[in-house]
Amino acid sequence: MYNTNNAGCSIRVAIERDPTLAVVVKEAAATTAPYIGFYFSPFDDGGDAGDWSYWTSETADASATNCYYTPEEIRTLLVEKGIM
Repeated sequence: MYNTNNAGCSIRVAIERDPTLAVVVKEAAATTAPYIGFYFSPFDDGGDAGDWSYWTSETADASATNCYYTPEEIRTLLVEKGIM
């Protein structure tokens, strides 16, 4: 089982811990939205299993609890990690 306890974890770290995230990141990188944010939703209160997903935005309204990436930043991350 993958280490999917990724609550509060950036995708830069999580992509190394949870191989299933790469699929979601690749999908997000193909969007035409200017900004993309990622989140992890645990299946249970323990956060031991769950799903990664993303949302898109026209503006980068980053805060302490969310971070936005441009599609180019995501593609760069995938190349750096040897995924793309």
